[in-house]
Amino acid sequence: HDAGEFAQYTAKLHKLYGAWKAKFENPDLSFYYVQLCPWGSNIAKMQEAQARFEDEEPHAAMVVANDVCNLKDIHPNDKEPVGRRLALHALKRDYGKEFGYGGIQDSSPAFAGLTVTGSVAVVAVKNALELYVYNRDFSDENGFEIAGADGKWAKAKILNLKVSKAYGTGKPMYNGQLVGTDILLGADGVGR
Repeated sequence: HDAGEFAQYTAKLHKLYGAWKAKFENPDLSFYYVQLCPWGSNIAKMQEAQARFEDEEPHAAMVVANDVCNLKDIHPNDKEPVGRRLALHALKRDYGKEFGYGGIQDSSPAFAGLTVTGSVAVVAVKNALELYVYNRDFSDENGFEIAGADGKWAKAKILNLKVSKAYGTGKPMYNGQLVGTDILLGADGVGR
């Protein structure tokens, strides 16, 4: 019901969290929450508001759930990975120093910036040790589009997607692994 109020959502989270810190008399109260699934209208803006709160509040952490969601339900149906991700936040942030979990990677990969070099768009990703794209048919399909100075959009190719040969056919096959932790995008006919 808050989807129409995405512009105020980050402030609402701050008020909620502030009230809980006061009620529990704990200024360092940990606050872990799950990103809304990509369902319905304004969800992307709500997800951005949720992520903004995480960036602004040092004792908060958000579990990204886009990859385990059902697109027909706002709640993730597969609860196990969501629970594991919440546990990683607690292990690192609440028990890390005392019990040796400080080295755990608990943050999800996130957009860190965009630069354009010639005809290549470079999407920088933070909190990633490696990146991959999964397609059941081992194709290079993806949802990216880019546009040049003319403003015309074109379907993008991931330029740093590793290519292997399908066994017995010699045809290109994409197991999904990218080289590096940036996403390099290009498209036929799109220049700077």
